Amino acid sequence: MERTNCVICDNEEFECIYIINMPISLATCDVPTQNTSTMCFVECSKCKTLQIKNLIHLSLLYNENTNHNSNIIGTTWINHYKQFINFFGNVTKKNILEIGSSSDKILKNIHNHHTYTIVDPSIKEYHFSSYVVDCVEKFYEEYNTDKKFDLIISSHFFEHVYAPIKILHKMKEMLSQDGSIIYVNS
Repeated sequence: MERTNCVICDNEEFECIYIINMPISLATCDVPTQNTSTMCFVECSKCKTLQIKNLIHLSLLYNENTNHNSNIIGTTWINHYKQFINFFGNVTKKNILEIGSSSDKILKNIHNHHTYTIVDPSIKEYHFSSYVVDCVEKFYEEYNTDKKFDLIISSHFFEHVYAPIKILHKMKEMLSQDGSIIYVNS
C-alpha cells in the first residue's frame, strides 16, 4: 500500500527521507522480529505534514501476539487517564463509543450511561454488574453500525490511523444530533 496523496490537504507532491530495514511492530516483545520493511517518511510540499509513504497492513503492524499497550499502566499513564476523564467531567451521555482501547482504562471511570461500546482489534471482554459493554474486535475502519452515539471518545488513537480526515467524518456520521467527540493525542 502506498500513500499517493497527503492525508491532510490531498496534495500529491512529497519530499522523501528513507530509513532502511525498520522492524514492523509497534509493540515490545521478548524476541527480535524478523519482519522488517523499508520505511519512507515524506513531507507534504504544501502543508508540511510529515507522514509515512509506504503503509504496512494494520493486521501485520498490530500483530495479535504483540499487543500495542494493553499492559502499559505506570504512574504517568494513570495520571494521564485521570486528567483526560476529568476534562470531560461526569458523563451523563446515554450511548458511548470508545475507539482504539483494548483495556478498561477509561471505561472503568465513566458512569451514568446506558450503553458502552469499545472498538479495538485486540479487545477483551468486560463485564460490570450495572451495565453491559459491547466489545467489538475490529479496527475502527472496519466497524459499521447504524447505531448513533451521544459521545465518541478516544485516547492516543489518531497517531495510529492512515486516513485521519476520513476517520473524523466517520465519527461524525455515528454521532447523535447533540453528540460530542472527545479525543486526546500526544
